[in-house]
Amino acid sequence: NLDNLLIGAALGLRRRHISWLNNLLIALCSGAAALVCCSLSSLLARLGRLPAILGGSLLILLGVLSLLPAKENPAEERVMRAGAPAKLSPSESLALGVALALNCLAAAFGVGMSGISPLLVGLFVGGFSFLSVGIGNVLGLKTGKKLNGGLLSLLSAIAMMGLGILQIFS
Repeated sequence: NLDNLLIGAALGLRRRHISWLNNLLIALCSGAAALVCCSLSSLLARLGRLPAILGGSLLILLGVLSLLPAKENPAEERVMRAGAPAKLSPSESLALGVALALNCLAAAFGVGMSGISPLLVGLFVGGFSFLSVGIGNVLGLKTGKKLNGGLLSLLSAIAMMGLGILQIFS
């Protein structure tokens, strides 16, 4: 999923490392949502664009929140001064996982209507989420080392909000 790749890259550009365990949590959210949505596709037909609007709104909220000044965290400041990326917390990963899971509901709904196995869909969505978020994060971290941090924070926030707006209006 291109959105997952871009979100991983945006976080990497902000020097936010997503550990494999937190990435797994994000992927499990998307995979479980796809499995459930695929299984319940006839019920979700009544929701229309609501899942896309909710997922887009969460991405916009995450982008806006990333623009707010962070709480002073001396340990994280020392890590950032040393050049090492700050790790994404489990709660941040869960929020991101929910946003990206809502983002995949429309596609899972369509696939569910086609009769493809919901378990297979859930496994593929989760697996590709894990790969795309991880690859995007590594690429962002490598690029972020070479660029200005303040500008990158702004660009990554704009990217998240832009993806959210696209999700709502597309």
